[in-house]
Amino acid sequence: VVKQCDTVIRQLMDQEELEKANYEQLYQDIMATN
Repeated sequence: VVKQCDTVIRQLMDQEELEKANYEQLYQDIMATN
């Protein structure tokens, strides 16, 4: 059970990192076009 929770937390953290990276990419694209 603990291992499963750890996996879920890790996936959530990865998801957050991915979203942050996507936001940074979007931000750079917006800055480049303006």
